[in-house]
Parts: sequence; C-alpha cells; structure tokens
Amino acid sequence: MAAGLQPHAHHAGPSSGSIRLWDPSARRSRFPKLCEDKLDKRIAVLPFENLSDPHDEYFSDGLSEELISALAQISELKVIGRSSSFRFKDRKEEPKTIGEKLGVSYTLWKAR
Repeated sequence: MAAGLQPHAHHAGPSSGSIRLWDPSARRSRFPKLCEDKLDKRIAVLPFENLSDPHDEYFSDGLSEELISALAQISELKVIGRSSSFRFKDRKEEPKTIGEKLGVSYTLWKAR
C-alpha cells in the first residue's frame, strides 16, 4: 500500500510508494515549502485503498486515520477531519477534484 502526496505535477520519490502533493497555488511546490510558506495550509488525507484481503481494510483505514492525527499535531496546518475526507472513500474522483470540494490546498492519497 503506497501513500501519495503530489505537487501538481511533481513527484517526490519513486513512483511505487511515492508521496504526492497537489498544490493549486504553486507549480514548483515541494513538501518542505508547505511548512515555510505563508500560503493557506489546509490539507485532506484521503482514505487509502485496501489492496489486500477485504478483512484487512481496517489497516488501510487506520493508516489514513493515523496520518490525519499526526498532521493535526502541526499547528501551522488545518487538517480536514476523518468524516469529511472518508466521504470520498471508494469514489473514482480525481484527488484534485476532491480537494476542491473539500476546500483544501493540499491532498494526501494513495498513489498507484
């Protein structure tokens, strides 16, 4: 199960297991810049897809929940809650579209 955080079109790390960050306001954004800029720092952690046994779905959900909890500890970030981001579980929408619907500047999701 790989996590994804994507700057609009940039990759941070190898494609399998990369973290991708979508940033609508800056094309050359990098993750460290997230904490340095005075830009709006709202982020949503989208539910990770369970790629193993259906009985183990609690693991992928738990991983998403732990990331939400960990990011919420960063005072500079406004983290969208689990109930809001989990509304998009099992939907086939693009992370960019989901981010716009949630009103966030960044989305964190499982990349394929």
